[in-house]
Amino acid sequence: MSADTEATTRQLLERAAAAKHREPNGALRKDVLKRLTKLSRSPSSTVKRLVAENLRYFFTDFPQLEDDVINCVYDICEDADQQVRIAGYRAIVELSRADPKWTKRNTDVLLQLLQSDDPVELEVITHALTDHVDIDAAAALAVMCDHCSEQTLRQLVLQFFLGQGRSTIMSHMRGVEDEAEIVFRSGLLKVLPKVQHPEAAQIVEELLLPLQSYAPGSTHRIKLVDVLLEPCKGALKQDLRLNGSLGLPTALPLLEVASRMPGAQLIQVYTQLLITKPTLPRLEPQTQFRVLELYVGAITSSGVPAAEKEVELEETSALVLETLNRTSTADNKRVWAIVEPLARALADRGVAPPPTTVPPLRELQTRAELDARHQAGEALRLIKLALNPPPLSLRRPTILSSSSSSLKRKSSDMDTSTSPIPRTPRERGPNGLFKHAIAQATSTPSDAERAMKRIRSSSSSSSGVVVQASGVPRAPLVARIEGAPAPGGGGGKTPTPTLLSRMLGNTNTDPSTSTSLKARVGASSPVPRSAARSPPSRPSGGASLLARMSNGGGGGVGEAMDVDGGAGGGGGGGPNGFRRRMKVHGAGAGSGRR
Repeated sequence: MSADTEATTRQLLERAAAAKHREPNGALRKDVLKRLTKLSRSPSSTVKRLVAENLRYFFTDFPQLEDDVINCVYDICEDADQQVRIAGYRAIVELSRADPKWTKRNTDVLLQLLQSDDPVELEVITHALTDHVDIDAAAALAVMCDHCSEQTLRQLVLQFFLGQGRSTIMSHMRGVEDEAEIVFRSGLLKVLPKVQHPEAAQIVEELLLPLQSYAPGSTHRIKLVDVLLEPCKGALKQDLRLNGSLGLPTALPLLEVASRMPGAQLIQVYTQLLITKPTLPRLEPQTQFRVLELYVGAITSSGVPAAEKEVELEETSALVLETLNRTSTADNKRVWAIVEPLARALADRGVAPPPTTVPPLRELQTRAELDARHQAGEALRLIKLALNPPPLSLRRPTILSSSSSSLKRKSSDMDTSTSPIPRTPRERGPNGLFKHAIAQATSTPSDAERAMKRIRSSSSSSSGVVVQASGVPRAPLVARIEGAPAPGGGGGKTPTPTLLSRMLGNTNTDPSTSTSLKARVGASSPVPRSAARSPPSRPSGGASLLARMSNGGGGGVGEAMDVDGGAGGGGGGGPNGFRRRMKVHGAGAGSGRR
């Protein structure tokens, strides 16, 4: 009978497959589907497996029969024959693939089936669940997290999350805004307060921290720490009520996980409940070491703000060091592992350590120096460095470099804003001095220089000196020093009247109208001796004293003058020939030059 039923069923399936291309929604195929749903209750296991394997080919063609098909598959999953049940588990996956809208309902059924005791079936069911995560991760994980919140299936779901399903689930976590990740992290946060502390630690460690949502510095990470520390506080308070030595069996696993997310919240739990003088000595030796390792790692972490780190170093480092000093020398290796980061943090402050830490640091230094195994290593060097921190200039060259560059930038800004005359090295010799003076003279005058110029101009105008006209460029300093007239009528410095011109009373000091001494001597004519005895007259032409003395004039004073370096004369013109030598000798009355 069963063989006939099986043969008839195969013939129906062949006819339906042939009609699929002609009439996929035709009456023939519909009749075959109805026949299959009835055969799911057949006594033949072979027929029921045949039904389970072929329902997927009709499922999407007849939406009005979907519920009948789904219920048929669920019945097969509860069959007494294991092979039939396994065929039903696989049929569920195929129906979800054919129409993903059934993912949630089918996931729920598969989670219920996790209660099976048969390892072979559990393997198939687990694969079916991972397939549903691949089909629609958000829908499948939402159902799983709901069941995880309930006591009935929580352990089974957590086993799936932490076991065979973990790699598949993590492959679908694609960022903070990803729907599947949002569903997964939200569901697990609701689970944390309801599970045992070791399980909570495992959930955080293996499922939550790998998510991008809990990257360092994220708001979700801060929220996770708060959620995790609440049961941790309760566990600590419960453990501290015990008498005798404390092993922290419930709280320590949570502290281990929370220490992977250092921050102000975690440090506050340590300082309020553990790193205190009444509590820390009560901890069992191994628990004490572990708590100190976790705490020192938390306060020296780069994720802790500098201000918070400074406060903890000031307030608790002495207690930590004193506790380590009371440990056995047999535990020196663990002691130096804790001292090293703490001493480095104290040394990095760049100032003397807190006074309360100096005695325990010196005691640890002695202990390290007496350690026969020389296990201290870097810890000993850092202890010495913490007790005698180097100057800041030697310890942090990068800071000084940045400050120096800042000063250079400020200096550069000042140079750009004031735009001074570029300084050039002065050359040796007069020419170099003249070049420097010319550069200064041609620079833009300051207010004080302009005021002095107005004073000199008014003074020069009153004494008959020609003042340079406005808008005419100033003459070079060399020309003004030599007394040469400036181009354009002005700018040259009028030379000081010579002694000879002052004695003659000649007020004409214009160098352009004066005749050189040599020319005047050569052009003079003899004067009668009688005229020499008469009072000397002052000719309008300004004859020289030498000419009058040559003509027999005697005024009671004899002068001898030697002039070198007339303009273009024997001494040579220009700056190097600008020299005068004058000698005045007293002579008797009537002496003259013959």
